[in-house]
Amino acid sequence: MNTNKKLLLIPLALIALSVFVSASSVQTALFYDSTNSSSLSIMNGQNVGVIIDANSILENSMTINVSLLDSSGKVVSNLVNVYTTNNTYSNYIIFGQGTYLSSGNYTIVSNVVAASGQTATDKLYLQVLPVPPQNSVPVITSTPVTQINSSQLYNYQVVATDADGDVLTYSLTQAPQLPAWLSINSSTGLLSGTAPSVSADTNYTLNISVSDGVNAPVSQVYTLTVLSVSGPGGSSAGGPGTMAGNAVHQDLSYETQQYLNQFAPKSVVAEEPNTTQTSGSSALFWVILGIIILIILLALIVFLLRRNKK
Repeated sequence: MNTNKKLLLIPLALIALSVFVSASSVQTALFYDSTNSSSLSIMNGQNVGVIIDANSILENSMTINVSLLDSSGKVVSNLVNVYTTNNTYSNYIIFGQGTYLSSGNYTIVSNVVAASGQTATDKLYLQVLPVPPQNSVPVITSTPVTQINSSQLYNYQVVATDADGDVLTYSLTQAPQLPAWLSINSSTGLLSGTAPSVSADTNYTLNISVSDGVNAPVSQVYTLTVLSVSGPGGSSAGGPGTMAGNAVHQDLSYETQQYLNQFAPKSVVAEEPNTTQTSGSSALFWVILGIIILIILLALIVFLLRRNKK
């Protein structure tokens, strides 16, 4: 009786073993090299690293195929297509923009087919994001005012543009330190200040920076010269027109001459007669006189002729 029971258990064991072998004769798995998750998001242009594993039990061979599919299920690229008689297979692949071509949603699929026809599948999900437009750096378009007369007001309106419409911030530096008489409005970019009184032309190297808060600041470096302008008595004097545009040395010789002329005695110049007017009047007089004499002579001749006839 016990022998019969054991004989009945043998077919049951074979059936169970057959079911076990057929259910797990082949396996596959996919992994990202940068995350344990089955989903990954990257920027367009970045590379993707994938680890591929496959194994079989009691199989003579297996075929491993790994493909990249787009959101519609169409095959974009065959990443791996391998036939092996080994029980295990492992590989590490890297692909980039040349494989997925553009931004969008993709699926990486591993299909393994054993010699017996048993199959296994695993998937990874990939999201390729479009690269946002690059932010443009500000551009300084104004030309600096490079000269100013001593003790005069200096104004330079810095003008900068930003293609992205970012809010711009203006700042001023100078080596080794910023002149105390100059300041810049961080919002408007107006650089202003009253130049100091100097006995000789003095140079200041200025560095104006403009930042959009995204990119590295752009700079405009120039040399500002404060001119020593000497007025009457050797004192420092400024001239008009120094609030905008490049200041220049004034020609003080004329001013000095005018200043000295107010103390010089005034000379009296005799007025010369208008000889042209006198000559004209004299000629007219003689013409009139000649006409009168001619009329008198004609009248005398007529009188004499009439007398002779009588």
